Amino acid sequence: MRGNPSTWFLRSDGEANERLVKKICRRLDHYVPLSGHNAVTPECDGLGIVNIRSSRFLLPVPTRSRIVGSLCQRRIEAGMRHAASTGQVFHLWWHPHNFGSHVDDNMAVLRRIMERYRALSEVQGMISRTMGEIAAAARPGVTRQLESLAEAAKAPLAPPLEVVEAAQVSASVP
Repeated sequence: MRGNPSTWFLRSDGEANERLVKKICRRLDHYVPLSGHNAVTPECDGLGIVNIRSSRFLLPVPTRSRIVGSLCQRRIEAGMRHAASTGQVFHLWWHPHNFGSHVDDNMAVLRRIMERYRALSEVQGMISRTMGEIAAAARPGVTRQLESLAEAAKAPLAPPLEVVEAAQVSASVP
């Protein structure tokens, strides 16, 4: 699951409990590192549910200021560098519908971030993985159990029809 970072102003308290100072800090954190690098280590609970906290939400390109967009991009890249150098996870996420306006500008930002990832991959061995792959790596014992269950599920639950028919024929022969 994708959890929120543990920083006080990034934790969700429900919309009714949001204070103005929290909202301001949350917005500023997209541009300046109020909450730190936000590289994360996945956490597994006793039930095998893995929390992969969000590192950064990729905001859509602002219409009025390329400087603000550039600050957001640099913030993401700094977090990615930290994650690559420490072996942690940088969980970048976004909503594709947010790219619906100014598509070319938004795709250009995403392209630059992917180019930064490619450089980090080549130089520091950063790996792109799905949330499922990260969760599996965070809970190897549980993952092996799930893989065993999946294999068992592939096995037929009932004998093949030919075996059933042969059993019926042999049962009816005196």
